[in-house]
Amino acid sequence: MLKSIYMKAARTVSKNHKPGSSSEVLYLMSFPENNVHLLNQLSEYYGNRFIVCYKKNAFHEAKRLEKAGVRILPMDDSKTVFYEIIPHLTKSKLIFVDNYFPIIGAVDFHPDTKVIQLWHAVGAMKAFGWSSKRTQHDRKKDKERYQSVYKKHTHFVVASKKMENVFREAWLATSNKMLHFGNPRCDIYFDKEFLKNAREEYAFHFPESKTKKVFMYAPTFREEGLKRAPMGFKQMNALLQQLDALLYVRLHPKESDLLKELGNYSNIITHIPGLSLEQILPNIDVLISDYSSVPFEYTLANPKGKCIFYVPDYIDYKEKIGLVDGYKDFLPGEMVQTQGALMQLMKEMLLPQNESEEKESIGKKKELKKKPLTFQEFNQVWNTKNNGMATMRLMDYLRTL
Repeated sequence: MLKSIYMKAARTVSKNHKPGSSSEVLYLMSFPENNVHLLNQLSEYYGNRFIVCYKKNAFHEAKRLEKAGVRILPMDDSKTVFYEIIPHLTKSKLIFVDNYFPIIGAVDFHPDTKVIQLWHAVGAMKAFGWSSKRTQHDRKKDKERYQSVYKKHTHFVVASKKMENVFREAWLATSNKMLHFGNPRCDIYFDKEFLKNAREEYAFHFPESKTKKVFMYAPTFREEGLKRAPMGFKQMNALLQQLDALLYVRLHPKESDLLKELGNYSNIITHIPGLSLEQILPNIDVLISDYSSVPFEYTLANPKGKCIFYVPDYIDYKEKIGLVDGYKDFLPGEMVQTQGALMQLMKEMLLPQNESEEKESIGKKKELKKKPLTFQEFNQVWNTKNNGMATMRLMDYLRTL
């Protein structure tokens, strides 16, 4: 009810302004680390015409841009939304977004206005939009509101045919809306200077990594009604001590209680100060994930790394949320559904063959399983256009508008 009232009010405000009457360029930002380099390029190219509207979790990135001369507007302040952001959106002919923003559905755009989706993830493992099992049970009014937002997007920046198909199914987008430029956020993984500095900074801020292998656990955030993927961290810590290894756990900020609990374990860390995810990924020895989008970047950031997909709630998640078609077939690492299997696999990855008593028997069992994709094969499916040139391709396109 409240959402419907909000959208009606936003629609009324939008109708009071002339669509497409301004040369301003807007960027709606909800992910602070999504497109740092691209944002710098956009700021430089559009100058004082460029406005960034940000959600509170992107506050620090917004303030960085403000120091560089960019005008910023908070999207969590209703007064600012109705008196400034909606008028700017209505009058603009070029808008970038990095997420699903309901406000887009309420604005009356000029026919020539371009709304370019710079999705915050390179690929998708869990279903969203119309592909999600949850959406199917929503009210008719809610579904109409979703589609009013989806259809306002005129372009989608993607890195592969696979991701194009995801948007075609999830948001009913058409092929002519796809810009196969690659993801600007991934360009840095092809920058040798960046990678060199990332390794140096990682070693400086995280000196323990010089002598120990580091696993990274990056699970997706479980939506309301879904339990967190079970993991016995006490048993995990004991294994890490045995392996003389460390586990970096990267959880959603909403799971702050668990983050505090993890501070009690000797070989588990939850924070590497001074480093962004992009600086951390090239240095991780083994990534443990599930339905998160982190593997799409990790396979680019560290081509020599390894992945494990720990999915104890696979059946429940698939039934309640949904997974992208072929989930099991395109994984760039082995899928396990119990912590015992996960810990055994971790042992195998670190211990020499003669130190793992069960190596031979488990090796025989593996012969019966389908071999996971190599990182190269995975990248050919999902990172087809991610080769360090995405920002250049997008900027070249923008110069033609």
